[in-house]
Amino acid sequence: MFRASVRILASAGVLALAACGQPSTYGVSPSASSSATPVASTVSSAPGTVDVKLGYVVSGDDGKLGTKIGCGDSLVLLDCSVPVHGSAVESAITALLDETTDLVAAGKCRPTDAGAKESYMNPIGTKNLSVTSVNVVGNAAVVALAGQLTLAGVCESPRLTAQVEETAKANGPKAVEVRLNGDAAAWENIGNERG
Repeated sequence: MFRASVRILASAGVLALAACGQPSTYGVSPSASSSATPVASTVSSAPGTVDVKLGYVVSGDDGKLGTKIGCGDSLVLLDCSVPVHGSAVESAITALLDETTDLVAAGKCRPTDAGAKESYMNPIGTKNLSVTSVNVVGNAAVVALAGQLTLAGVCESPRLTAQVEETAKANGPKAVEVRLNGDAAAWENIGNERG
């Protein structure tokens, strides 16, 4: 266990140093793997659903409704009921990436400010990414995503990284590593383009 933790920390340090470039398109060859063991989900009372927290963006809110992120936006964690896809973390990330359903408009999420229902944005949901795997061991998670990610501008970087990372943390793990097409450095490069 200790050796695995040291390897994870050492890998994270090396990957962080390798993430110096700032390309605008990320992740070209899908593949991801991890030797961590998935954790079972906690299913809500509705069959086939689980209650999770999803991170939505409120543009220009400057942290009033949630946590302040780049470009004067807020990341707001909403309580949502979503379809089960493995663990609660995997279910949450899968729902966040699903661009076909506006969970707030569909009444599947409970906004913190009912008057601002239409202002909750899900920019990561429009990026055609998919979950390859989510592995949770103890208080740490590895989230593997696949797809090609193109940023529309510097404000999108903090929105996307906060959505995925904080959604994962809000559903259990305290530490999260995100890999884009099997590469943690590709995700770190996105984080380097902070608005």
